Amino acid sequence: MTDQDTVPVSLDDTAAATPPPASPARTSGLIGKDYKAPSNDDQAAAPAEDGASASGDSTNEGDPAMTTGQKLASWWENKAKPGLAAFSSDSRRRMTVWKQSWNERAGKATKTIDLDLQPRFDLLRSLQSEYKTLCEVAKSMAKHVDSSAKTHEAIGTRLDSLSKVEDSNVQGLFQTQGQFMIVYSRNLMGLFEAITFFQTQMSKILSQLEATLKVVRGYESVRLEYDGYRVDYEKQKAADRNVEVAEAKFLDAYTKFQSSREDTMQCLKDFDSDKAKALKQQFTGLINAYAMFQSGNQTALDEALEAMKSAAEAASQPMVTTTTQESSPSTAAAAAAADEADTTAASS
Repeated sequence: MTDQDTVPVSLDDTAAATPPPASPARTSGLIGKDYKAPSNDDQAAAPAEDGASASGDSTNEGDPAMTTGQKLASWWENKAKPGLAAFSSDSRRRMTVWKQSWNERAGKATKTIDLDLQPRFDLLRSLQSEYKTLCEVAKSMAKHVDSSAKTHEAIGTRLDSLSKVEDSNVQGLFQTQGQFMIVYSRNLMGLFEAITFFQTQMSKILSQLEATLKVVRGYESVRLEYDGYRVDYEKQKAADRNVEVAEAKFLDAYTKFQSSREDTMQCLKDFDSDKAKALKQQFTGLINAYAMFQSGNQTALDEALEAMKSAAEAASQPMVTTTTQESSPSTAAAAAAADEADTTAASS
């Protein structure tokens, strides 16, 4: 063996006990042949590094000093977890409403019926159909009167023109009839304006009625939620189970149900009062307009039309129903539930 092949051997125990440098834990992003388990030194150093990062004062997700794990944890606690909890609670409530509605239609669940409100709800739905028909008929009548006024005006204009070319024996007849037709046409236009204004006011009442029905649908959705939790509570109580959670949900739904009932009753009361006042004013004005039209008094007809408009302007303030419902949190929730109830009914 030559001198170049000689291998020096160290007899120092300390040097022999020194471990070789630790290789990286992983040389690629995949666990495969190149994966190497971290050494004991690396595992001991990792918590220290994480602790140093976690001990920082910054908790902002956008802080560059935060690790990816800390950012994910912060996002989960501050954004994802609260949003998921709210979504889960709303989903359970929607499912309770849908399940109760389905069971009621199938005859598998009891239903709370308010003997004071239910007849009024049925009446409102019937009135909605009747008011729609009234508005359509009034609109058709206004078109008819307008067409008649234009036809009479055209006839009067032709008669007046003929009075200028006919001989003296019939010239006066044509002129008199022509003037009568023109005056009658003007009276018809006044009646047309009165009928059109009346139809506009009826459309406003119809819109307010539909807004009231939306509040009613919100109340019915809250009632379904109450009945759903009530049925669950009664079932668990009959089965001798732990009813604390079910009872808490039932009592909370009952409180919401009573609040929605009071708001709905106030809404119906305000709508009936404002509707009666508006109808009295408009019917009185319309009858006066017809009376003045039949008498041929165009000046009085114009005054009757102005009286109708003045009465409508005096009552043009927003209905108390709308302001009351918007200011009530329980009814605002009921209005949102009404849209949900419409969606549920459509899907069913």
